[in-house]
Amino acid sequence: MNQLIIGIAGYANSGKDFLSKALEKELRDLSIKTETDHFAKTLKEECRDFCIQNFSIDPTCCSREEKEKVRDFLVGHAKTRRKISNGTYWIDSLENRINNSKSEVIIIPDVRHAAYEFDECHWIQNKKRGVVIHVSRYSQLNDGDRIFLKPANSEEKENDALVKKISDYSFCWKDFSGKNSHEPFVEKIVQWLIDTRKISVSVG
Repeated sequence: MNQLIIGIAGYANSGKDFLSKALEKELRDLSIKTETDHFAKTLKEECRDFCIQNFSIDPTCCSREEKEKVRDFLVGHAKTRRKISNGTYWIDSLENRINNSKSEVIIIPDVRHAAYEFDECHWIQNKKRGVVIHVSRYSQLNDGDRIFLKPANSEEKENDALVKKISDYSFCWKDFSGKNSHEPFVEKIVQWLIDTRKISVSVG
């Protein structure tokens, strides 16, 4: 079975997980078997016992505020694993999981890296023949000026710039003002996937 991998990239709090859930629902409504997975799933599982014992925080199930408290620790552990493996450690872990998946589409809403030769973007775009979507978020002032979301740190800023440069589809959306304000963005992405023949939809 030809399996499509859709990676979603962007700054923390840009709406990657929100987009993933909305896109998964839209594709399932089109009778396309879709699921979501994360590069960071294994990271959180590896760090779980240490974080609970030392910080009383379970990174696999915690609030956004709690996650911020252990972010530096998680980032440090992830960075070391990436350095030792030339960027492939978390990729290999995810690939082992999805190899047994029956889904036609797998969405990965935590794409962050393109620094190494065989990094996350290379794996998605070249090895798996998938696509990377980059999302930015902004607030709009009364005078019409846009204030874009800032990166969590300098490392995120540097990594995100590399990923955005080679992304297949890039867009920015405004802080959501209504329940369904995201729908036009999701519909455009789905239509782009159809137009580029990444997915096929039965008619009739």
